[in-house]
Amino acid sequence: ANKEINELIPELVNSRGILFTGKGASGKTTFMNALIDLIPHDESVMICQENSELFVKDHPDCLCAHVAINGGDSKVSYTLGDLTRMGLLIDLDRIIVGEVKQADEAAGLSKASMTGHKCWTSVHGENCDMAISKMADYISQANRNYSFKDCLAQLEGFEYVIHLRNFQVDEIVHIKGWNRELGILEKETVYSI
Repeated sequence: ANKEINELIPELVNSRGILFTGKGASGKTTFMNALIDLIPHDESVMICQENSELFVKDHPDCLCAHVAINGGDSKVSYTLGDLTRMGLLIDLDRIIVGEVKQADEAAGLSKASMTGHKCWTSVHGENCDMAISKMADYISQANRNYSFKDCLAQLEGFEYVIHLRNFQVDEIVHIKGWNRELGILEKETVYSI
């Protein structure tokens, strides 16, 4: 099983985008950190996160941005959604959001993924299909003018969904694209245990 995943890793790292999923403490962040170390050094990267959980060991062109909640006399406040939108104004190849938990974060990241940025994030989910539905639901909450189907279509910017359980990858789904005729997100399971 590990040999199959190891063979997929270069394709995953160089893909359009990855959605990591699983329950809390399933290994999502650990796996993201391992893959972050493999990002080519000729690509510029922005990591947006609430807590310092994602680390860059040795990448020459990486910006780490953290959420800022106004407190005391400060009026400065940046959410993950704000940081992701700001990332669109910078010459970046990749935008990585530690974990999507709200509508504006998902909407901002889906926009980035549809503009040619390689995007990674994590979202809690029981399996890959549930993670896709959860992201589409978040996007629909942020964009009330879009149908759920419209929001699913925005996820074609992500190419892979990786589900982890007990620090082990147990499912990888490849998003092939949006089928306009059928109105579905075409996907196939490329790994499962």
